[in-house]
Amino acid sequence: MRPGRDAFVSASSAARYILFSLGAVSLTWAIFALPLFWRQSPLEQMAKRIIAGDSFRPAVMKAVMPALDAFTTDKTARTSILVSVAEIRLRLLEEAISGGDHTEVDERSIALREVVREALSQVPSDTFLWSVLFWLENLRDGFAEDHLKYLRMSYATGPNEGWVGVRRNRLALAVYPRL
Repeated sequence: MRPGRDAFVSASSAARYILFSLGAVSLTWAIFALPLFWRQSPLEQMAKRIIAGDSFRPAVMKAVMPALDAFTTDKTARTSILVSVAEIRLRLLEEAISGGDHTEVDERSIALREVVREALSQVPSDTFLWSVLFWLENLRDGFAEDHLKYLRMSYATGPNEGWVGVRRNRLALAVYPRL
């Protein structure tokens, strides 16, 4: 054999090995990741519908609570699912507030606070979560000037996000006399 031919065969074998290895890694990733995506998808769809203004029956909302708890403690969960969990928990808290059950309001506000803080530790640029944290801290502890840093972060991370601005501006106007 000629020296050029041996180098070509060797390079061809290396390329096959690399492609085979890449294919095996991709297949392994798919085996482990796809079930996770599959489990998270219904909650993400529900959160999108909540943000869009859709409402759900109370029984449906209560039925997802175990899944919310599971994803809050799951360290393998994607960051986007924590944001979705926070959006769903916000709706649950709003419903508890409108229902007037103080015990349920306390429990849900604690759960929401935990997931919002965890999500913000992973996605500190989420405008909506900063505004939720501002509202939540004021709800729990009453207005404090220290809470304004959360509102400032919301404006700093997304000054032109209209869907967040509608809610955020109401919060800012509510505390305007104290500013």
